[in-house]
Amino acid sequence: MNFQSVRYGLFYRGDIVSSTTTYGNVLYSGTVDASGVNLTFSNALVIDRSGRSDCAAAPDCTYAEEMTNFANWYAYYHTRMQMMKSSAGRAFLALDDRYRVGFVTINESASKYLPVAMFNATQKTNWYAKFYAVNPTSSTPLREAMANAGRYFAGKQPGVLTGDPMEYACQQNFELITTDGYWNGTDDNVKELDGTTMMRNYDNVECGRVETR
Repeated sequence: MNFQSVRYGLFYRGDIVSSTTTYGNVLYSGTVDASGVNLTFSNALVIDRSGRSDCAAAPDCTYAEEMTNFANWYAYYHTRMQMMKSSAGRAFLALDDRYRVGFVTINESASKYLPVAMFNATQKTNWYAKFYAVNPTSSTPLREAMANAGRYFAGKQPGVLTGDPMEYACQQNFELITTDGYWNGTDDNVKELDGTTMMRNYDNVECGRVETR
């Protein structure tokens, strides 16, 4: 089936109330109308608490454990931006001075740029400070940002991306982009290595801009 908009599946709501002291796995039996298609379930596991390491007696969780779980979700994951920051922040936590890491926002700014350098304690502190200080805007020029990152690794120093991240001709380089939204922007701003020629269609796929709001 071809869908014009993104489909998110079915959701099951489970309420956490103080009058209920223990919460376990939840099974569902019944028929659901999913956009005109009837789906029938028999003892389907819709809430699985068996893997909850925060519950001392999993899959049974107390009211207090569930409220703590909700508080953690609300504080760190309940918006797309919070989820991006929390997940990326945890992913970079294990990296040390065996790696060289830098930072720049998608909408480049000198105050939000950290040149690639050894990921020692000082660089790590600066990296997290800039990363967690980022706030989203309606502009998400992912293609332009990726093109500029390529030019940065090529030694072209585009815009605010000054310095040379390269140490060895054989070193591997990676660009990691995290975003809370769909890309936008114009083709004219996506440049080749020379900084003037508009980026060509290298993958031979005309995707165009997609809006699914």
